[in-house]
Amino acid sequence: AKMDSLGEEAEAAAAAAPAQPPSKRARTASLLPVARTPQDELAAADGEDEVSAATFLASVKSRLLEWGKVEQYHDFVLALAGTVDARAAVRILRGHDDLLRVFRRKFAPRANLMAIKAELDEENADGPRPPSRPPPGGLVKRELVKEELGGGGGPRPPSHPPSVKRETVKAEKAEVKREYLKPRPPQWDPRVWRAPVTIGDDSDGEEDEVEIQEASIATAVQKGKDECIAQLAKVLFQKERENHAAARVRLALVHYATRVAACPRFPRRLYILRGAPGVGKTEYAMQQLLDYADVAPDEHEAARLTHVCGEDDFFGEYVGDALVYRYEGFRLESASRKNEARVRLAMEAGIHPLFVDCTNERLWEMRPYVLLAERLGYVVDVVEPRQICEKWNDVHWLGSAQETVERKRLGKVVPKGVIGAQLQAFEPLPKDQDPLQAIRAAVRPRHAARL
Repeated sequence: AKMDSLGEEAEAAAAAAPAQPPSKRARTASLLPVARTPQDELAAADGEDEVSAATFLASVKSRLLEWGKVEQYHDFVLALAGTVDARAAVRILRGHDDLLRVFRRKFAPRANLMAIKAELDEENADGPRPPSRPPPGGLVKRELVKEELGGGGGPRPPSHPPSVKRETVKAEKAEVKREYLKPRPPQWDPRVWRAPVTIGDDSDGEEDEVEIQEASIATAVQKGKDECIAQLAKVLFQKERENHAAARVRLALVHYATRVAACPRFPRRLYILRGAPGVGKTEYAMQQLLDYADVAPDEHEAARLTHVCGEDDFFGEYVGDALVYRYEGFRLESASRKNEARVRLAMEAGIHPLFVDCTNERLWEMRPYVLLAERLGYVVDVVEPRQICEKWNDVHWLGSAQETVERKRLGKVVPKGVIGAQLQAFEPLPKDQDPLQAIRAAVRPRHAARL
């Protein structure tokens, strides 16, 4: 309270002071764009609940990167998962009082950070302590130069005579020219699988509609939640936008996603569902969502499109407000890439929880989602098909489960032969190692097609 009163007095004094006309240099500088770092975003967004959480995480990652401790960022995200581990967070952010103040205000308002710091200081009383600030670049550069020259006070090696220097430059240029004329390896590894080229696919050129950027929290903060949600609607309703259809559904999606993104939650979770068609993945995801959040009856479709990310959504097209489903096998690869872009945009907007509603029979099919979650601060839970349905590997039962009026109306009945092929391709998660580590290390075999 005392700090707030001092701040208010300072603001009042500044307002009462007579305004000075800006100098020419100040007027010129005010017209130039100012680059904003994550630390500037943290200071600008301090106190704004709708963006402060994402800005705080971006600042933590930037600060740890600056100090050469970026590997501790994942530990910090885990410290926020479930019950907030204030001790682990203080151990990681010790020495960064500005970040600790935001952490206490947002995540641990009742934690006694001073007591935690004292306990950590007692544990490390005999060990070396980190410097109060990172070393300046100029000092490091000077030390490296001294080391390379054999010490700052010793004599320096003599320079080459001018004629020798010219001959050396000529030799270097000739060597570069010979290197340029040598055969070069291909730009892409020929052993790595690449997406097939489709002819006549109406998805040709659709990838240009989605701006591909490296997924990161800093990029999401710079882009803004509104822009992420707008791009999310653009990916989901590309055909409808061209035909000026499904305006009501699109508007409902934007309104619902904006409201959810305005209330950030931590930890944010991504559930990757596995199982063949008919196992009940979509019903499972919607039941979990309705148990978690209050969704109005007229918001069920918008909530499903926002939280439940499935490839089937890219085989449907709204005619008016009615969904018409038409599965085409040659578009499966394109639908998978769009679904990955959709999950990335939903993560950048801060949507929680998220469900990947695909078959995910093989480990490499889940790898893009796990990598996105780690870059954007989501905790991953893989839901095995046996957790959804006890008869997950019964072909006849799964085939009969699809014989519903709704699936027949939409044309989403999958033949039993296809279901059997998917069950044969199923790869179980390893029991002797971390499942997420196995998914990260999975590589798509060459010429392996999606099922």
